[in-house]
Amino acid sequence: MFKYESFEPSHFVAFLKQGLFDEEINRVLSRFNAYVPQVQYELIKYIKLKSLPHLSIKVLGEALEVSQEDARRLVLNPCKEFKVIVTENCRAKLVRGLVIPGISKVITNNDCIKRYLNTIYRWYGEGFAVFFDAHFRSCSFMLPLAVALCVKSIPEDVIFTGKIDERGNLLEIDDLEIKCKFAREINCRLITPLHFSNVAHIKSFLERQKWDIPFYITCGELKELDAFWEATPLKQIYKGLRFFEALELFYNLKKEDFCIITGQLEEMKHWKQQCVRFCKKVCDIKNTIFGEKLFHFGINGPATLAFSLGILWGSQEPFYIYHYQSGKYHQISVSDPRELKERVKHRKLIEFEFYPGGRDLAVFLQLAHHEILLDAKSYIEHKLNSPSYLLISHITSENVGIFEFKEIVREIASLIQDIRREYTFNNFHFFFSCPVPIAFMLGVAFGHYADGVVYNYQKQDHVYIPVMELKFLRKLREDKDQVEESYAYGMEN
Repeated sequence: MFKYESFEPSHFVAFLKQGLFDEEINRVLSRFNAYVPQVQYELIKYIKLKSLPHLSIKVLGEALEVSQEDARRLVLNPCKEFKVIVTENCRAKLVRGLVIPGISKVITNNDCIKRYLNTIYRWYGEGFAVFFDAHFRSCSFMLPLAVALCVKSIPEDVIFTGKIDERGNLLEIDDLEIKCKFAREINCRLITPLHFSNVAHIKSFLERQKWDIPFYITCGELKELDAFWEATPLKQIYKGLRFFEALELFYNLKKEDFCIITGQLEEMKHWKQQCVRFCKKVCDIKNTIFGEKLFHFGINGPATLAFSLGILWGSQEPFYIYHYQSGKYHQISVSDPRELKERVKHRKLIEFEFYPGGRDLAVFLQLAHHEILLDAKSYIEHKLNSPSYLLISHITSENVGIFEFKEIVREIASLIQDIRREYTFNNFHFFFSCPVPIAFMLGVAFGHYADGVVYNYQKQDHVYIPVMELKFLRKLREDKDQVEESYAYGMEN
């Protein structure tokens, strides 16, 4: 019989991938135990990827010394590749592994590690086949193999290293510093027993189908995000799990990616930059983390910015928005944002005064203690030619109840739509004195199709100034990449 093992391993693999052994695959397999690990690994991988009509289950079973039923499962069951960093003489190298679950016992091409494989077998609860492209003796393969067995999808640039016991607890290993350095050299993030205590914690992040995502906007400091996390249901949702650390390890998302620190917003370009950053960060989170995502928004900033961000968020996805009052964060759930747009026939919580005039409509939202009308109207009269006016306020002079926020937004949105049906306006001009969540939800309800300007009150000068153009928000929603590129210089955190 021809000795296929006499080929140089690289030549053998090249011939195999070219299909030159397909017709004689059974003779090739019959020499399985004579091959080096690299060839064994590539051979198993090849027959898994190819549907070879001449492949004999009997020959495969005899080559691997397993039953024909296990040989059939080995061919038909799904497989997963994984990576292991092994060290020898203070040097690290990367070894590839291929695992196939659903086998009646443990099968491997590396007998040196069988006692460790038996531990994984007792933890996992069923047999499996695992093949490596190199021989080694260390136990650090245990964690990457365990993760490959129980997790469907692993980020490409993540590598695991560690020993586990029969309960899935992670145990220390040797040469960790060498392995960490090697991982950095190959641009991978290394997950070790220092990061997690049990395989189940790793699985809970990589297999999670529903995510509650904190997102905090502030003019202050990053530490406010921690306070927001501690004071909302988010801490309990991820009880026992280090959320930010895990997401940085697995997905390279840092804590700063869940927060926008605006600083002082002085010019319109600064306001626009924050809107661009909001879109970019939210989009990056959505595209990086797989599964269903529910955002929890906290905003310590002007209602003007909240309104603009609400327009950018849109009405397609549910969210939570929080109102900070009396030292507590109060959660407002918007499970279907389209409800904020629904027509309201009877207004019970707001009253309004409408003064028709020109094609510019100035909307004054007076739901907080700051008196808005005199300052805003004084500004408008000098800038616009006979505008129309809409003044909206609460039915009482008392503070607006948090439980009323959503209904107030519905009534305001419905009122504006009613007026738009009767009158035509070229531009809308928004002035806010209201709780931030109301402004955000009103932005969601109002949408991005109208033109106009949003104004912010400058306390030091006692004057309103224009800070956001609605057409900019529309362009940002419709052509995000182009707008982001033009504002890239202001995207730093």
